[in-house]
Amino acid sequence: MEAYQTAIFVFLLLFGDYAFPFDKTQTLSLQSSDLAGGWDYTGFIYQGQKYAKPNDKLHVHFYFESGSLVRLHWTRDEDGSSCERLAVYNIEDDILYQKIIWVNPKNSFECAKDPDMTMDEQTQTPISMANENELDLHLGLNGEEFIYILNRIVTDSKTLDYSHPAN
Repeated sequence: MEAYQTAIFVFLLLFGDYAFPFDKTQTLSLQSSDLAGGWDYTGFIYQGQKYAKPNDKLHVHFYFESGSLVRLHWTRDEDGSSCERLAVYNIEDDILYQKIIWVNPKNSFECAKDPDMTMDEQTQTPISMANENELDLHLGLNGEEFIYILNRIVTDSKTLDYSHPAN
């Protein structure tokens, strides 16, 4: 069941329908410096209700450099599977644009099924910040707003080097 939940998460992250109104008046225009650092997937909002992430054994992390590089890395405790990639990104009008430039050759086999782990794949996702420690990725599900919640990883920069891929 956890593999199914991971697949749904990745699918929505990449291909959620954007047929919902995204009210940009609720946020200030974001810049890459606002995203700098690490972010951990902690839950989602659906139909106005906030939920904790459904699988505590799935760990999804984004690491943004203040320039234009973002690392996505996820692991699953049950089987030790892991996927990782690097993308260049930019933000325009609160839309996060990404293009994958590197995929870890040591990724688990199932990563090949994940479009977000495919070289040259390009994505665009509406984003907002609820506060300085919460980044929201606005996706869609059946024409309704579906928001993935990422929380800033607070750590000493010497203990977390998010600018380089994992081994």
